[in-house]
Amino acid sequence: MDNAIGAVNKQITVVGNLLLDRNAKTTKLRRRLRGTIAALTQSLDPLDMLWESFGLNRPGQKARPDQPEKPTVVLVDNEAASLQWKRPARAAHYRVWMKVKGVDGEFLPVGSPADLDFTYEKLPPNAEVEFSISAVNPGGESPLSEGVTVRTLPVKGEEV
Repeated sequence: MDNAIGAVNKQITVVGNLLLDRNAKTTKLRRRLRGTIAALTQSLDPLDMLWESFGLNRPGQKARPDQPEKPTVVLVDNEAASLQWKRPARAAHYRVWMKVKGVDGEFLPVGSPADLDFTYEKLPPNAEVEFSISAVNPGGESPLSEGVTVRTLPVKGEEV
């Protein structure tokens, strides 16, 4: 038992020393990165695209809005869908995207409301339609929200 306790204590010391070494190297890296950023600040315009080449945000650009949460969708009638979503941080307005499954290869923009809801009319009959939302501000556009899907019914007399 004494040998096991001694081995555990020895390992605790080894891990502690490794953590101290990691923390010292992290501090050194942060200082070097701050120096690099300070040098770039003197050389580059705050909106220069080269900031992004270094993996940094452009300091003169406003932050992009957060990604909207998954919206809710309700089929109003067979030709219209009503969407609602919560306001993400820093959003000025929104972009509504739509994709008809099996027809569209990717999402297409269908509206740009300022409010937290949107109604899309002219849905195709007998189709599965997916909607997504992005938030927009002067800093750019967020990633698309998780998509929501509605299924429209066939027109009367049309085969399923």
